[in-house]
Amino acid sequence: MPSSSAKRQAQDLVLPYGKHPRIELGQQSTVDAEYRNDEASTSANKADQICRGCQKIDFEAIFSEDRRDPRLYKIWGNRRFILSHMNRQSNCTLCQFFYSTREPPLDETVVDPVYCLRVFPAKGELGAWELDFDDSPAFIVVPILDNYPFRFQDTHGIIMELSETPENFCGRQIQPQVDLSVIKGWLEICDNNHKALCKQKPNPQVPKGFRVIDCVTRKIVPWENVANPKQYVTLSYVWGSFKGKFVTRGGAIPSPLPGTIEDTILLTTNLGYRYLWIDRYCITQDDAMDMHIQIQSMDEIYQQSVVTVVAAAGDDPRYGLPGIGATPRERQPCVKVGNKTLVYTPYVRKEILNSNWNSRGWTYQEGLLARRKLVFTATQVYFQCNAMHCLESIRAPLKNLHTYKNVRMRDMVDISRVFPLRGLGKSPNDLDKRLNEYLQRSLRYERDMLNAFRVF
Repeated sequence: MPSSSAKRQAQDLVLPYGKHPRIELGQQSTVDAEYRNDEASTSANKADQICRGCQKIDFEAIFSEDRRDPRLYKIWGNRRFILSHMNRQSNCTLCQFFYSTREPPLDETVVDPVYCLRVFPAKGELGAWELDFDDSPAFIVVPILDNYPFRFQDTHGIIMELSETPENFCGRQIQPQVDLSVIKGWLEICDNNHKALCKQKPNPQVPKGFRVIDCVTRKIVPWENVANPKQYVTLSYVWGSFKGKFVTRGGAIPSPLPGTIEDTILLTTNLGYRYLWIDRYCITQDDAMDMHIQIQSMDEIYQQSVVTVVAAAGDDPRYGLPGIGATPRERQPCVKVGNKTLVYTPYVRKEILNSNWNSRGWTYQEGLLARRKLVFTATQVYFQCNAMHCLESIRAPLKNLHTYKNVRMRDMVDISRVFPLRGLGKSPNDLDKRLNEYLQRSLRYERDMLNAFRVF
C-alpha cells in the first residue's frame, strides 16, 4: 500500500477528480475562475474553444482506421501527440480535459513534466487482444520521460469513446444515480452462466441464531421465519469512530439509520431482494455466545449471501452509497470531439485498494469470502463474482470475453480486476499471500486479530 506521504504528493500532482466539469466543444467552459486567464484564451479559437495545439490532433484519422487491421496495435501505438501547450489555465476545452485526466509522474520529484497523448487499442490493453471482435481506440495522457512504463494496471484510468455499441470496448457515461439495469444485467449473466463457480446453495446452511433484516417491515427476523426463496444480501462496510446505536437482545433496528445502512436497504429492495444481513444489527451485541457463534461462521454468512454490497467510499456509515441515495458521485470528465464523445473511465482498482474499507482487517475477509461483490466507490460501481468482473464506466462485450459455454471470463481479461481470481486460492503459496495481505490491515482491538482471520 502506498504511504500517506506518497498519496498526498500524488494528489498534489493530479487535480481532484470530483472537481472536473463536464465540458463540450462549442459551449462556454464552466471551469472555475482560478483556472482561467485572458492570455490563455487569446490562443484559443473563439468559435469552438479549441487551442491551436489541440487542433493538430487528428482524431478523424484515429477513428477512421480499419478496426480489423492486424497492424492496428502498431499503427495506433505509434501515435503520440505532444501536449507541450497544455495549460491548466487554458480556456481550451480539450486542454482542460487532458489536464484533468493526466497521469502523475512515477518519480514524485519530477515537477511539471511535458505530457503527451498516447493512443492504443483498448482490446489489447484490457487483456482481450487474441479475441475476435472489433477494436476501439483508447487514450491516456502521460509524462514524456525516459523509460516511462505504461501498463493499464498502473494507471488511474483511461480515455475511451462513449458508445452504445455492445460488440467492443467503449466508455459508458456515469449518471448521478446508479443505473440499476446495469447491475441487474451483471447478476443475470452470473445467474444464467456461472452455475459451477457462483451458484448459491438452495438452502443456505446458516449458523444457529442467524437473523436478518426484513427490508420491507424493517424488523429483525429469525432465519427460520424467512420465506422461500431463502436469499439475503450482506453488507461489508467500515463503522469507524461513529457512535451509532447497535441492536441488543430483543431489539429492533434503530431510527434514524446512518446513510450507508439506509441506502443498502433501498438498494436491496430495488434489486428485488427482501432480506439483508448487517453485523451491527443482526448479531446480538450483548450476548457473548451469539457473537462467538456468528463470528465463527462469517465464511458461511458471506459465501452464501446472494450478493455482498461493499461500501468502499467514505470513512464511516454516515457517508452513504454514492449514486443510490443522497450521496453524490464524482463527476466523470468528458469532452465532445466532432461527432465523437470521449469519456474518462477511472481505474477503480486503485480507488478500492486505497480506500479506508480496504485498510481494515474485518473487511479483508469479507471481500475475499463473498461469492459476488458490488463495490460502491466515489466514482462508480464495480462487480466481481467467482467468474467475472465488470466496471460501470466501461461497456464491454461480456459474451465474447467468456470461455466456451460462458462458464467464466477468460483469465487473460484483466479489466481492472480487484480481488484474487479464485478467492483465497488453493495452493500453500496463495494462503501465504493472503496472510501477508491481512497483516497489513488494521484492527481497532488487538483481540480481534485472530477472529478476523480465523475463518481462513
